[in-house]
Amino acid sequence: MCWPIFFCIALFLGQNHRTYAGGYYYYFCAGALFAVLKERFDWRVVVSLLITFVLCITYSSGKAAEITLAKGSAYSAAVIGVLVSSFFFLFFLQNAKAIQQARIPHSKIFGSLTYPIYLVHAHFGYIFLNQFASDGNKFFAYPLVIIVVLAVAYFINSFFEVRLAVFWRDIFNSTHRSDDRCGAGKVEKFYIP
Repeated sequence: MCWPIFFCIALFLGQNHRTYAGGYYYYFCAGALFAVLKERFDWRVVVSLLITFVLCITYSSGKAAEITLAKGSAYSAAVIGVLVSSFFFLFFLQNAKAIQQARIPHSKIFGSLTYPIYLVHAHFGYIFLNQFASDGNKFFAYPLVIIVVLAVAYFINSFFEVRLAVFWRDIFNSTHRSDDRCGAGKVEKFYIP
């Protein structure tokens, strides 16, 4: 809950470029604060999250201006602000009990794709967009990148996570120690559902 205060102090002192003091760490902090809110509601966490939200919007809008200058393609700070706000709103909704208990069609597969998407989105996105995207073809390039990322994520999930689940379980279970030579007590078996 105190990390956003540290961010503000670093920003005031012009030290927000330091590790853990700004930049993409704003988003990391926001994720941690959402996790805390999921466990228990606390107004202090909400205030910290609001501070982090403002910092995320400010940082990302500033990045849009930098990228526009560096690449020569226009990146709208307003569009980025709306996207960041939308994600914050969706994560906030995700903590609501009514949403957690709702039955949403295909939510299991979409939920299982989140980690593989996280793993590949930047690599495929940056590679394809840097190599092939321009202002002239952006309405074709961006949907194509999204489709490629979703397809790769689906493959990773269905092959490596689902089909090879028994293999991974057996590997992890065969490498654990069942005795107490380390003084750590009994090791529980690793389980993959």
